[in-house]
Amino acid sequence: MHLSFLEPENPGQEPEGPFIVRKTPSRTLATTPSARTLEFRLTDIVDILHVVHAMLPEVVIFNVCHAPELIAHFQPFFEALPSGCRIVTYEDLETLWNDVIKTPFPFQKITQESRFYTTWDRNDGHQFYLWKKR
Repeated sequence: MHLSFLEPENPGQEPEGPFIVRKTPSRTLATTPSARTLEFRLTDIVDILHVVHAMLPEVVIFNVCHAPELIAHFQPFFEALPSGCRIVTYEDLETLWNDVIKTPFPFQKITQESRFYTTWDRNDGHQFYLWKKR
């Protein structure tokens, strides 16, 4: 795979290759000749609901550990995700949801066991959870 990076400081640069990547401090955008777009957004956890309404994401990597009671704060974000959206979490979202929020859990688990080696657990890996919005 070849990626051409267009940096903001080189606006006249001509892109090359099948993927054109534009970077700013808060996002990376890759486009292909078929006009399919892959966009990575780095945002403050407080602003995530705005990102959902603006972008309708297909995949969310929710890489935060938080106190269980904060799940209620994120409920509007999770409920606003479009149907079919996939989400990766560090924590068992279903358990947190059922403990704190009394409405039906809006995701189905995609895999039963998803353990990956991480910098903080190189021997056994860390359990990640993969979900799909209903």
